[in-house]
Amino acid sequence: MPLLPRFLPVTLDYTYVDPNLAITLVFDENMDQTVVPLPAQFILTCNGILKIADSIAWDDATHLSVDYSEAILDVDPCLLRYKAKNINFLSVAGELVTPFEILIAAAP
Repeated sequence: MPLLPRFLPVTLDYTYVDPNLAITLVFDENMDQTVVPLPAQFILTCNGILKIADSIAWDDATHLSVDYSEAILDVDPCLLRYKAKNINFLSVAGELVTPFEILIAAAP
């Protein structure tokens, strides 16, 4: 049985200025900027506490900003989860973004 194609961000950049975390997901294909994923689709777990994104916005066709206030990224790494494919998160070619988990660690 062939594997189904996966469509994921190719990289993630972030800045953390205590206690706010700004994440940028980077894609290698142009994304449909006419729709924006819902904040509840991005769950961040930091220090055992679940957080929902405060804001989500397209910076351009390949960069999506996902921001959290009071993320408290200090001792433990955080886990960013996008849990299910949704029609409001896709490429201009119609590819839905595949669920993913990305570990985010504080700078040493």
